[in-house]
Amino acid sequence: EEKDQYRSHVSLESLEAGGSAVYATNGVRLVLTRIRLNKTSGSIPDADRRETGKNSVVLADGGSKVTMEFCEVNSHAQSADGVTASGEGTKVTLQEGMVSTSRNGSAALNATNNSKIIVQKTIVNTYSNQSPAFYTCKDGTIEVTEAKGENAGQAAPSFYVSGGTIKAEKCELSSAKWT
Repeated sequence: EEKDQYRSHVSLESLEAGGSAVYATNGVRLVLTRIRLNKTSGSIPDADRRETGKNSVVLADGGSKVTMEFCEVNSHAQSADGVTASGEGTKVTLQEGMVSTSRNGSAALNATNNSKIIVQKTIVNTYSNQSPAFYTCKDGTIEVTEAKGENAGQAAPSFYVSGGTIKAEKCELSSAKWT
């Protein structure tokens, strides 16, 4: 019988290049409640980062299921996405939380390689160039309901689809410097 792994009321941080504060793999089921997750250093080249999720604050792959409730995710590292789901059967659900990135090339949420991210009542902010709020590639799917936030960098759209699907309902998002 599969059991969920629970964690609550802690702060976790990643300083390692290519590393994550939380890495769920091999079909693990993880529930995070009231967790603060940070990445403050450690950038890697962009070559395959967006497709693999390497260097994200939270990375789920290999069919894992991650549920995040009332969590705060902050990326302050170059080319470090906030939350990435990668791989067939992988699913991340965020409920009533916040995701923020502040360095160039750092998407807030990234679904890739047939994975899925569900976002409900979450604040999503990006404060740097080429850092979309929601990004999909290689048949990734993002479903977002009642998200709020802003994208303050140049070439930083709220939604960037490079393959895959983004479905959004009842969202209040702005992109201040789209050029």
